[in-house]
Formats: sequence, C-alpha cells, structure tokens
Amino acid sequence: MALLAASLAVVAAHAGGFAIVVDSESWNHCQTEIQAYAQSVREDGLDAFISAQQWNSPEQVKDSLLLWKKTRNLEGCVFVGNIPIPMIRKAQHLTSAFKMDEEYGGSRRDTSVPSDRFYDDFDLRFRSLGRDSVETQFFYYEMAPESPQEIHCDIYSGRIRTSDHFQDRYAELSAYLDKLVRVRRETNRLDHVVSYTGEGSFSDCMIAWKDETVTLSEQIPEAFNDIDGAKFFVFGQYPFMKDVVLEACADDRTDLVLFHCHGTPERQWIQNLPPADTEESYAMDARYRLRESARGMVRRGKTPEQAVGELVAKWNVDSSWVAEAFDPETALADSLYDLKTGIVLEDVWKTKPNARMYIFDACYNGDFRENDYIAGRYIFSGGNSVVGIGNTVNVLQDKASSIGLNLLTEGVRVGDWHARSAILESHVIGDPAFRFAPASVKSRNGYMERLYALTELGHSADVDAYRAALRASLEDPYEYIRRKAAYYLCRVGRAEDAEALVHAYQEDYNAKRVAFNIEHNSAMLPDSSFVKAMPSAPAAFFSSLNLKAYGAEAVFKHGNGSKTRRNMLKIFRNNPYPEYAESLVLIVKDSTEPLEIRITCAEALGWYTEAWNRSRIVDALEGYDSGEPSLQDEITRTIGRLKVYLK
Repeated sequence: MALLAASLAVVAAHAGGFAIVVDSESWNHCQTEIQAYAQSVREDGLDAFISAQQWNSPEQVKDSLLLWKKTRNLEGCVFVGNIPIPMIRKAQHLTSAFKMDEEYGGSRRDTSVPSDRFYDDFDLRFRSLGRDSVETQFFYYEMAPESPQEIHCDIYSGRIRTSDHFQDRYAELSAYLDKLVRVRRETNRLDHVVSYTGEGSFSDCMIAWKDETVTLSEQIPEAFNDIDGAKFFVFGQYPFMKDVVLEACADDRTDLVLFHCHGTPERQWIQNLPPADTEESYAMDARYRLRESARGMVRRGKTPEQAVGELVAKWNVDSSWVAEAFDPETALADSLYDLKTGIVLEDVWKTKPNARMYIFDACYNGDFRENDYIAGRYIFSGGNSVVGIGNTVNVLQDKASSIGLNLLTEGVRVGDWHARSAILESHVIGDPAFRFAPASVKSRNGYMERLYALTELGHSADVDAYRAALRASLEDPYEYIRRKAAYYLCRVGRAEDAEALVHAYQEDYNAKRVAFNIEHNSAMLPDSSFVKAMPSAPAAFFSSLNLKAYGAEAVFKHGNGSKTRRNMLKIFRNNPYPEYAESLVLIVKDSTEPLEIRITCAEALGWYTEAWNRSRIVDALEGYDSGEPSLQDEITRTIGRLKVYLK
C-alpha cells in the first residue's frame, strides 16, 4: 500500500486535476462511496479531489473551477447531487435546433436551455437574471453581448444527479458509485457497439442509415472483427423493436449504444405502429387511432360525447368504433399497445442495462432538470452502465452525433471527447473521467478528415474557396457530407451554384436527407434561381418560395410593429435569405421603425452565418451607434456571431 500511495503521489504531481463537486447532503449520505470513486479516478491517473459544501449559486461553483484551473491544473469536473443548474437565454445560436421565442413562446423555464457550458467554457460571459423562486436550483442568465459567440470548453464536465423516482436518491447515488468503481477497474476495450435508428430519424433514409456502418468501421475497427461486435438495428426490422433493443443494452459485452430516435425526458420514441398490411389489420389500426384521437380531445376539454360525435361526423364511422375509447379495459389494452412503440423509464429500470456508454441522439433524453429522465435512468439503474451523452432540449437531426468516436478507442476520456464538439444542450451524464482501454488496432479516418476540412472552411472569410469545397462535397461517397454540403451551399445563397444543386438533387434523390435539405433550403438562392434551373421542380420547392414571398411581404412594411411582422422576422432565423440582408440592415438603422422590430432584425442577421455576404453585414453594422442600449446589445451579439465565420 505504501508503494501504491507513493506512485499515486508522483502521478498527482504531473496529472491533470479532476474536481468532484458535491452538495453537502449528498456528501453526508454517501461520503464513503464518493471517496472510493475519487480514489479510483486517482488510480486512473488524475489528481482527483473532492469539494463538498452547500453551493448557493453557479458563480460560486465557477469561481472555484477557475481557481482550481490555476492552482491544480484542472482538466475536468463532475457535479454530484444538487448542484445549481444554469438556465441560459439569448444564446440559441449555440444550440443545434432550439429556436423558441423567449418573449412570447412559453414560460421562462421552457424557453431557456439548461447548460453546463456556463461552467466549462470560461470565456463565455453572462448576465444574471435571478434565481427561480419555486425551482430554486434554477438560475437564469442571458449571454452578454460582449461574450464570445462560440463554444470552446476549457475543461470537461459531467452530471451525476440521481432520482427518487424508484428509490431514495442517496441510496441510488451510493449504488451508482459502487458500480462505477467496479466498472472503472475493468480493462475493457471499445469493441462491441450497437446502433439503433428509430422511425423518423434520417427521414427513414436507408442510404443515411447504411453509411453509419462505414463510419463506425473506420472509427471502431475492432468491433468489426467479430460477428457480434457491431450490430445495426432499424425500426422496420420487426413489428416491434423495443425488446430487441433492450436485450442488446442488457448484453454485458456491449460497450457503446447509439440511439438515433426522437425523445422526451421520460421516453424514447423507438417507432410508430407497424403498417397495416391486411384488411383486418387496417381496420384495427383505424379503430385504435380513432380511440386515441377521442382521448386526446377529452384531454383538451371536450366531453366524451362531443368527441364521439365530432369524430363520427368527420370520418363517417360507426359510433362504437370511437366509444370504445372510454371503456377501461380497452383503454388499458391501448396503453399497453402504445408502450410497445417506445422505451419508458420503467422499462429501463427493469432491464438493468449493461452497455458501458450511450449516446442519446434525441431531444430531451438528457434533461437533468427533471426528477428522472432517460439518460439518467440508463446510468443509474442496476447493471454496468456508467456514462451517457444526452441533450437537455430539442436537438438537430442533421448532425454527426458519432463524430470523433475514434478518440474513445484510443483511451481518451469521455468528457474530453465530448468537450471537443460540445453544443449548448449536450451533456455528459455520469462519469466524464471514464475511458475505455486503448484499442490494439488504430482507427481509420478518411471521411472524418474530409468532414473536419469542410467544417473549418465554413469558418473562413474566403467564401469562394468554401463554395468550391461544398460543390466538390456534393459528390462525396459519405452521405452525411453530401447532406451538409447541400444544406450549406443553399445557405451561401449564390445563384451560380444552382446548377450544381440541381444536379445533386437529380442524381441523389434517393438519399432522402440530401433531397430534403435541397428542397427546403433552395429558396436561399436569389430570384428563384434553383427553380429556373429545374423547371420541373416538385411542389416542395414552391412551398419554400411561397414562405419566402410571404415573409418578405410581411417584413418589409415600413413602420409596421405588428406581431405578424415580428414573427416572420423570427422565421428568418431558420431561413436567412442572403438577398434580404441589406434590407434588414436598413431596418436596423432606421430610427423611424419600431424599436422592437429593429432589435428583432438585428437578431435575425446573427443567423446569416453561411451567407456569402456575411462580411458585408459586419461592415455595415460595425461602428454604427443606434443610441438604444437594447438594440446596441443585439447588434454587438450579431457582429460577434458572424465574425466566428470570418476568420
């Protein structure tokens, strides 16, 4: 033991620091288990230390992290128990998809993003908006205008926040830490991986699904040396996939599971109902859907009689088809039938999953605001699962959730891997210091190098070089690169690229996500240039053009301060038409326009990050003094956002 202690002392003198930040109640209940966890982290080469107290604000936590960065070479931390949760506003551009109206879109809770980027990116700046008076663990902030407008984590972080949904939260914390210490001492390489693609993910495109076998074989080659090393499931393989997926999660050989599906805090939406293929099954399906509609109408305030009457009149069916909805036995049977299409908290609890790590590529599965949530339930249930990646709000489907997985095969810690591509809503749930043993076979990264190169060019002021790379990438063998190239080339917004996009659409139409991105973004090109280059364009293209025309009509009405005008400007965040940039700048600078409209215009311009004329927007706004503090704040934010893409 003396030799071990001496060895650990030498390691600690040169190792990165790792802070275990614990609330005082969790420490009082689980002191022995927390100390054992810290010791296991030290044995793995980090200078782990514990700081247990009553944490009263996020600032108190962050100040400690900054101090430890200077004095203990801090590389990462984990928040254990009830550590304050920062709720971030005015930073939606740092999310992948979250676009709720913060003023009129719902409660402050629902329109904010719970995010530990407050803690692990030291350069971001925030203004305090106060503590929630009811859910007192929530602290609201807005991103300061002068803050950097991109994420670069200085340390990595994770959350271990257990639940009292199934048992005492401190008993659950103790059990998790005991499991974690045991699993951390395994010598376990990342060589068994499971990928599941649920209904609606990738637009149900088999080409997109197929390409994951290629990318994972490049990143995790050892998993493809064994017949059971890599398993790929998709929603349509069986009538119901739930039990198959849970069985794969329970397999103790499984190291990593990737879930591509839709989600909520308490559910993974694995699939919809199986398609009806006979007259009998079609009738059963129709009756089930009518019953669900009736129950939904009652939940929204209708009486059962009203629901039955309206549905019978609408669909011209026998009233018994709908009235069955309110029979207790039928309602129970329907509920059990519905449960076959998704994984809920109780399913995970009963399964006792064993896969060491999970990536939840879904909305809200990692929402640690809630008392219990999917990502936490996988980690804190019995079995050997110890770490996951989950999102606190909704998340973009068109993203590379498996980017950089080759680092995990080389022994990089999960938190370190995650911090390299962290977005505002994505978090490590469980132990961020966990890592797999290094693989004996080196990963191959052909597609990854091309993806990194394309991403870096997107942050360059040389728009022409970026356009050339995007056009070349439309022919890339990897579907994800083609998909993103189509998306970004549309958003650059040059008419000269219309023919290349038309060619990509016609040649790659069976790749549904590529086609979808062109259909829904081609209106970014000026003067309907895509449709002119493709006269036989499908109706979807004209829908995009109609939205563009409607938006322009609503937005460019001088002096109009209506809610409709403001809402259409909000739509310009998702649809930043480059040809309208100059007109939006003029509104920002026009003192005769309503102030709220000018502020909303300034915010919308901050989303023109791919536009060919983004540098012109910056040039037009820099140095302009509006004399209005709230407007000037938004202008400052927009300039900062666009400059991220002008390096």
